[in-house]
Amino acid sequence: MQPESELESYIRDNPQEAIKTIIRFSRGYRFERIFNIIYGTQINILLHLSSKGELGDKYINVMYYYNEYIGRSRLYSVKPEDYFGFLLSMQMIEFFGEGTNLSIRITPEGIDFISYIRSEYPATFKNKPF
Repeated sequence: MQPESELESYIRDNPQEAIKTIIRFSRGYRFERIFNIIYGTQINILLHLSSKGELGDKYINVMYYYNEYIGRSRLYSVKPEDYFGFLLSMQMIEFFGEGTNLSIRITPEGIDFISYIRSEYPATFKNKPF
């Protein structure tokens, strides 16, 4: 039997701290992956929605950011459901209401993501293209 490594000893002696560290690194890895592929206008949506709080904003109002994306990228084949679907699938936003009352709000995961990129990329997080 091999002797216990330093890491194994640390985990055995500090299980709660080890779990917190693993969760923090896992979340950071996930947020880095999202940050690598998110569009600048999608970050702007999250910033806008974070300023609106629990009430969120009407879907029609948030379409401004989609239109801005189309204008900048000229990728007319990207549909709103794909553009917003990314944020939805990453659990950054949620829809509520229906019809003319369809609204969007940022989720706790979205708030954490914004907090993460503000702390890791304070001078550049708003400089993403499209």
